[in-house]
Amino acid sequence: MVIMASSTISIHGFYCHAGQSYASTSLDEASQFLSEELQAVNAAAEIATSLIAQTSTASSHNTPFVLSVGSTPTAHAATPETKAKLHSSLHGKLEIHAGAGSVGLAMKELD
Repeated sequence: MVIMASSTISIHGFYCHAGQSYASTSLDEASQFLSEELQAVNAAAEIATSLIAQTSTASSHNTPFVLSVGSTPTAHAATPETKAKLHSSLHGKLEIHAGAGSVGLAMKELD
């Protein structure tokens, strides 16, 4: 709760990477891992939103959280139809990418 009320710390989003999805042997299995990734970040964003609403700084948080998920198998399982269905039930803006390598590259660019 202290972090959510902080005026110096900003949480921009939540990230989940299903590393075990690389053992998937079908699109259905990869889709299940994608679902688990999405459930994790969406639950985190829902909790954070609820905690922020209880703080005196609630009005200053007006940007949706970024919900970042993906591994190569789960990104391939994310069809446009799936993405469209998800948007109405998410507590933030969805970002799907293939693998954790993109995070490493992004961090490298900050150096």
